[in-house]
Amino acid sequence: MTDSNYINHEGRDFVRISHVLSMFKEKIDVDYKIWDNKTRIGTDVHKAIECDLIGDFHVMGDGGLNYFESYKRWKAALDKKWSKYESTETRLFDNDLGITGAFDLLVSSPGEDYPWLVDFKTCYAVDDKFWPLQGCFYYQLCIKNNIKVSREVSFVKLDRKGGNPIIKNYVITEEIEDIVNSMLDIFFYLQK
Repeated sequence: MTDSNYINHEGRDFVRISHVLSMFKEKIDVDYKIWDNKTRIGTDVHKAIECDLIGDFHVMGDGGLNYFESYKRWKAALDKKWSKYESTETRLFDNDLGITGAFDLLVSSPGEDYPWLVDFKTCYAVDDKFWPLQGCFYYQLCIKNNIKVSREVSFVKLDRKGGNPIIKNYVITEEIEDIVNSMLDIFFYLQK
């Protein structure tokens, strides 16, 4: 299968959690040139962040520099807490469910039992309905892959003008896990 909503891993197609989530979002008409440009910028910003965290350098294209400046503001504040960056841009697979997702970052701080998941966003608005669900998918993928993480996940909405980002923290509750599991049941039922 060559559909970008799936990733082939070890000869098997795994559905991306972003595709599962998209099945439940309200469909809107978009200008695909604008959509493609925003996707390119988001990918570019994520690559620049990943390179920065591992001590590498990434030449950014048009449109992403302000988002990267916003990320640097977030990182400077976090560095003051003696945080450690555990893992970046890690793709995980669940062989039982056939799903995959890639979280942006794992961060740990002194006094915390487990690292927490961080996801960077270059979107227009905060999404308090779907970000906790996305975080739950990442949480469940980590647990399935024997990666111990906090039930708290952080979403960092980077500012398109380079200002301070908006940080949204969500706790993965049993209720959110039940919703995510129901979403998967419905998604796979509709794929039959």
